Amino acid sequence: SFLLLFFRLYVMLIVYLGGILMIDISKLIKAEYEYIRLNANFTERELQLYELRNKQYTYEMCAELMNMSVSTIKRIAHQVDRKINRVIQ
Repeated sequence: SFLLLFFRLYVMLIVYLGGILMIDISKLIKAEYEYIRLNANFTERELQLYELRNKQYTYEMCAELMNMSVSTIKRIAHQVDRKINRVIQ
């Protein structure tokens, strides 16, 4: 069930960092990845970053591919993490 998947996600993949739960997107199983992708209401840029991070691209690689600065990518990543946290809580 999705509840079991999210319990697994919460216990195994979330690290508490500065008040925001940071998620290693590359460690999600397909069902978790798809559920979050469909329910997090990502903007186009957030979705692009979510997909690149799932492929284990670094922030620097994402910045180059998305034609943005690394600091902008980190800001978008923070927004992605906040939306994921809302979906799984």
